[in-house]
Amino acid sequence: MSAPVVETHSLAKSYGVAPVLRDVDLRLLAGTGAFIIGGNGSGKSTLLRMLAGLEAPSGGRALVFGQDTRRLAARGLRAGHAPARGALPPTNRHDGA
Repeated sequence: MSAPVVETHSLAKSYGVAPVLRDVDLRLLAGTGAFIIGGNGSGKSTLLRMLAGLEAPSGGRALVFGQDTRRLAARGLRAGHAPARGALPPTNRHDGA
């Protein structure tokens, strides 16, 4: 079996005393996909920002290609994150119907 592309172990994030994510365990292998769903404020964007190395976890570990995301910037690995709202202009589909 191949090594995971993304892996988290007991990942957690709090802002002050308010926990946003607790004990997130995730393992994604190459060629697989996943959906991250949840209500507003449930931590979806926070999780993606931590996986991209843009935000440090309060606890646990996040690994991308076997590298701890806390060290991504130091190693020169760059990742991106596009928030859902306001990041891209709206598009209109014109299919001749």
